[in-house]
Amino acid sequence: MLALALERAQPGDARVKTLLADIEGAVIASATGSHWEEPERDYYNFFGNTRSSSIALLALARLDTKNAMNPNVVRWLMVARSGDWWETSHETAWASLALSEWLERSGDKNPSYRWRAALNEETLIQGDEKAPGETVAVD
Repeated sequence: MLALALERAQPGDARVKTLLADIEGAVIASATGSHWEEPERDYYNFFGNTRSSSIALLALARLDTKNAMNPNVVRWLMVARSGDWWETSHETAWASLALSEWLERSGDKNPSYRWRAALNEETLIQGDEKAPGETVAVD
């Protein structure tokens, strides 16, 4: 949050890069993605690993959009869900905010790919997903 506030108050401040390096240095990488962990659960202040990882992703999405670690944080947040939400409504709000920010800034909001649904290797339907305003062809 400090990196976000400092960049807003003093755009281009060199200390923001230092703060981002500190964030990157504390990441925990695993097979399920990258995240940050709190030393202990603080229920009074709503601290938790999902919240901390979401805030870190929010900062990275805004201040270092092309950071190679961002997709791994997204992966971890998606794995951390229980169904369609996270452990608490507070964590769900932070994760939703961070993921929507990353989606907006990464360009993944504007898809461009081909898809196909098949049953026993027989194509049932296929098509192209394009950015809004572009034509979508379905065969």
